[in-house]
Amino acid sequence: MSEKIALIAGIGVVVCVIATLALWLLQPGIFGSKYGFLFAPLAIILFGVVYILWDRAKNLKAGLVASDEFAKKVNYKAGSYGFIAAIWSAVGAGFLEIPGNYVTAAVVLISGIVFILSYLFMSMKGNAE
Repeated sequence: MSEKIALIAGIGVVVCVIATLALWLLQPGIFGSKYGFLFAPLAIILFGVVYILWDRAKNLKAGLVASDEFAKKVNYKAGSYGFIAAIWSAVGAGFLEIPGNYVTAAVVLISGIVFILSYLFMSMKGNAE
């Protein structure tokens, strides 16, 4: 039962993120501004999360657990890659002397993209080692 609640909560968060992103994109001139480039990384992260939720919902519908041992290994390994990417992106941003608010955005986006891409690669490859 807790897996279903977690899945419903995840779907709720994704719906809220999609609504927020849609409101952001409806602003006039957003693609002509300096923030328009942020759409691509956000879309990559969002599509990855939707894929993960779809895969877990498919498992629950088939009567299986939402995430088996392989999915947990992939999640842990992708999380460690995302954490390493967060640390090195913060260090790299310090060397580039980027303002603090951009460093935070860069760390979040880079670690999110690394997590999603490594999760998808390892789950499609079928090897979390």
